[in-house]
Amino acid sequence: MASATYNNVHSDGRQTARINIGEKQSRTEGSKQSSKHVIALASVICFLLFAALTARVILNVLVLTRITSIEQKMEQLKHNYTQSLMYIRCIENSSASECDQFLIQQCPERWVLNNNQCYFFSSVHETWERSQNICKSYEADLVIITDSTKQAFITKTIANDYFWIGLTDVEQENQWKWVDGSRLESRFWHCDQPDDAFGGEDCVFAGYIGPCTPEPGQVLNNWNDENCAHVQQFICEKKPSLVRMQLPL
Repeated sequence: MASATYNNVHSDGRQTARINIGEKQSRTEGSKQSSKHVIALASVICFLLFAALTARVILNVLVLTRITSIEQKMEQLKHNYTQSLMYIRCIENSSASECDQFLIQQCPERWVLNNNQCYFFSSVHETWERSQNICKSYEADLVIITDSTKQAFITKTIANDYFWIGLTDVEQENQWKWVDGSRLESRFWHCDQPDDAFGGEDCVFAGYIGPCTPEPGQVLNNWNDENCAHVQQFICEKKPSLVRMQLPL
């Protein structure tokens, strides 16, 4: 860029100011370039911070899921150990036929034993009806939740994911029944549910977190009614098998 210089000169010949236009424009353009570099650098830093935060959240979820799985396996091993010890003590003092009450509760592979029940937490998403049919194929049903102890176990295991449970009012609106035909007694609805939004929300899933805040003492309340044709994960439940212990020779 060519440089243009202007002088302010009084009638007596004294110079009072000199302005180099080219130099001023060069400085302005340099300042703009520096600003763009700073903005670009700040954008990169923000992106990296966001990526690091996202990775940390994902890692925490994976760790929590792993810890829950380990706790469940430890609980089952603890139960089996206790039963085995009682059975051995019985055998030492009685005949084997007198010790049949000491049997191991056994669940199929990938099922979880808790409080004398076996639970299957699906990884696939299905409609409510399809979910119940799959449970039936396992000689089970969608889970029936009748007390806070079971609700607490379910809530801890699913960690706020959405899972179908065996509750519906498809036969008569607001007449909620479990898949075994029993009526709803213990209720763990989220604070703004059920609302039958848009009509036709006749099936229930657990794990819902809505816009309202549950009152103290209602942290287990996470049920929501939903259209039965929507797809969710699901929970099957059945009794464990009873297996006689085989003592090592």
